[in-house]
Amino acid sequence: GDWSSDVCSSDLYEMESFYKKLLELRHHNKALAANVPYQRITTDQDDQIFAYVREYKGDKVVIVLNFSNKVTNWNLDSKLLEGNAIDIFTGKKMSIKINSQVKSKISTTIEPWSYLVLDYSKQP
Repeated sequence: GDWSSDVCSSDLYEMESFYKKLLELRHHNKALAANVPYQRITTDQDDQIFAYVREYKGDKVVIVLNFSNKVTNWNLDSKLLEGNAIDIFTGKKMSIKINSQVKSKISTTIEPWSYLVLDYSKQP
């Protein structure tokens, strides 16, 4: 087939940025150490969404994956999401608080085949 260096260079650059962010997260967030287990976070769309948290020595990371080919609206009310987080790909900072006395849920939308990576570590 036809080999286009423009397309390949663009794709490689995007992947380089993606992996660079993940490696930076792995470097400063102790929750991503090899021996730290994950805990599944239940959502109301578990047939399409796989979400989990890893925590270790005050660091935490939450991963949300949409394994479907459509935009998915999903809800959860897990205290596992509480804290101050940064979306590592957008840089958006958020403070998440779940009020156990009032039925509070986090509701959001995730794009097809998409992911969300929240870093709760103490940033360097």
